[in-house]
Amino acid sequence: MSSDLLLGPRAWERLDAALASGALTGGWLLTGPEGIGKGTLADALAAAHLSNANSLGRADERTAGLVAARGHPDLVVLRRTENEKTGRMRPEILVDEVRAATSRLHTTSATGRRAVIVDMADDLGRSGANALLKSLEEPPAGTAFLLLSRAPGKLLPTIRSRCRVAALNPLEEGVLVPWLRRRTDADGEAAAEAARLSGGAPGRALSLLEGEGEAARALADRLLRVAAGQGDVLALAEAAGARANDAVWPEAWAIVQNRLSAALRGQSDPIVSKSVGPPLLQALDEAKRLAEKAGALNADRAHTALVLTRTLARGMNAGR
Repeated sequence: MSSDLLLGPRAWERLDAALASGALTGGWLLTGPEGIGKGTLADALAAAHLSNANSLGRADERTAGLVAARGHPDLVVLRRTENEKTGRMRPEILVDEVRAATSRLHTTSATGRRAVIVDMADDLGRSGANALLKSLEEPPAGTAFLLLSRAPGKLLPTIRSRCRVAALNPLEEGVLVPWLRRRTDADGEAAAEAARLSGGAPGRALSLLEGEGEAARALADRLLRVAAGQGDVLALAEAAGARANDAVWPEAWAIVQNRLSAALRGQSDPIVSKSVGPPLLQALDEAKRLAEKAGALNADRAHTALVLTRTLARGMNAGR
C-alpha cells in the first residue's frame, strides 16, 4: 500500500510520528481535491493503526487487505448510501447511520483499537455532524477518526477544531509522471499529459490513463468548444447525460476545471486562452459552486452539463 501513497515528506513524518507514539487516536482531517489520494491515505492509516504498526506502509498484509475490502471488524466506514426507493445516492450521510456507527465504538473490539473513516465529511448534514462531534470530543480509547474533506472550510467549526489536519496538495509533474510510469505502461508523453490534465491529482491521472481517459478528454474538449460558441449546447448536454458516460462525466468536468484554471494562470490553451480575464474567473467559480450543489442533490446530469456550459459561456464570451 505504501507504493500507492504520494505524500509530502513533512506530512509523512508527522503521521509516522503519530503512529509511532500511539497519538493517531482522536480526530484527523484529510483534505485535498478530488482524486488527490485522501482515500488511499485513510486506508493506509487505518491499516497501520489497526496493525499497531509504527509507520505508514508497515501494516500486516491481512489487516491491509481487510481494510481495503471493508471487512475488518474494527473498521467503521461512514459514507452516503443509496436510497432504495429511488435508486439514487442520498444527498447526505444519515444521522441514524452516524449514531449506529458511533454506538459500535463502545463494544468490545478485536484489536483493542478502532478506525473510523468518514468518506466524505462534506456529506455530513448538521444533525450527522453533531452526532459525530460527541465522539470526537471524547473519543473512545484507541479510536482514530479519519475524516476526508474536499472543502474543510465548509465543515462545522466545532468539527474542525477537534481534528488535526493532514493536507494533500496537487503534485508537481516531476513527482507525478515517474509514479504514473511505474504504475502503468504509459510513455513519458502520455503520463505528462495525464498529470497536466489531472491538475496534479494522482487518482484522476490514473483514471485518465487506465479508465475512460480518451472519452473524458473528448467530452471536456467538446464542452469547452461549445462554451466558446462552437457547437450545440443541447447536443452536448444530451451526450453528457448518456448512461454510457456515467463514469466519463466526473473526469471530463475535472479536466474542464483544470484546463480553465491553467489558462487563467497563463498556460496556453487552444480554446480557452483567448477568453482569459476576470469574467472567466468569476464564471468558473460560479460553475464550481453549481457543480458541487448538483452533485450533493444528485441532479440530472444532462441538465447540470447544460447549466455549467452556459455559465462558462458567459465568462468565455464576455468580451466578444
